[in-house]
Amino acid sequence: MMNIGKLKTLIFFSVLFFIFSFWSSACGNAFKENKNNNSSQTSIKIITSFYPIYIMVLNIAKDIPNVSVENLAAEYSGCPHDFQLTTESMRKLSTAQILVINGLGLETFLEPAIKGFPELKIIDSSKNFTDRDSEINNPHIWTSITGAIEQTKSIADQLGALDPIRADAYKANSILYIQKLEALKTKMHSEIDSLPDRKIVTFHDAFYWFAKEFSLEVIAVVRKEPEEEPSAEEVASLIQTIRKKNVHNIFIEPQFPARTAETIMRETEADIFMLDPVENGQDNPDAYLEIMNKNLEVLKKALAK
Repeated sequence: MMNIGKLKTLIFFSVLFFIFSFWSSACGNAFKENKNNNSSQTSIKIITSFYPIYIMVLNIAKDIPNVSVENLAAEYSGCPHDFQLTTESMRKLSTAQILVINGLGLETFLEPAIKGFPELKIIDSSKNFTDRDSEINNPHIWTSITGAIEQTKSIADQLGALDPIRADAYKANSILYIQKLEALKTKMHSEIDSLPDRKIVTFHDAFYWFAKEFSLEVIAVVRKEPEEEPSAEEVASLIQTIRKKNVHNIFIEPQFPARTAETIMRETEADIFMLDPVENGQDNPDAYLEIMNKNLEVLKKALAK
């Protein structure tokens, strides 16, 4: 027999699903009307799955009339893998016409929800990612500058296909932003490529594509799962690996505690530095550029020894 708590939970989510299904129907009809009107005066609301995608879309939609951009996980500061939908995030989905995601399996939390919004158009920013590796299932492509460039271009192209009346504006904005990203990429290569120390330990696997782009060797990660502390055996193994490989630097992330890394530091004499995977930050179109420039300064200090 079902207990009272489970019954209440089932009823709650059943009611939510009914309400949001009704809203999504109205939202979808509005988008159809917008496309049929073929007018730049019609309004479009774009929702992004999480922070780095939000920053890309802010730049692509910058100063375009009647286009609004909102981030689904605006108040969330953890890893995107572990985000859970709330009534507020469901409300946001119900009022949007377009949802832009990272892709590559990062947003599995969205799969059940979007079934309730059949009219919601989905843009997968990883659609044209060229550096795919069948043996590597790592969705953090935005940490590579090249990956962020390809995502920006893909989003702009797909937005233009869904909203053709504004396609030229999306394209023009994306070109301007990509120029900034290309300049950042050139600067980072010029200052990182000659640094002597190439071996690093990262907090989790967020920097796979970043390390590949800048020819850094990720010897190990502190946490295999971002939200799970490693076991004592895993910590001991990591300490042994750091000693054996003569790794001098452990890179932690601002959204997670440094306890385990500090333990490893004491046992290995490796230094701890903060490297930001751009998973959250300020509501600022230049945030990605600013965070990556800070990462550059950290790497120059850490890898110069």
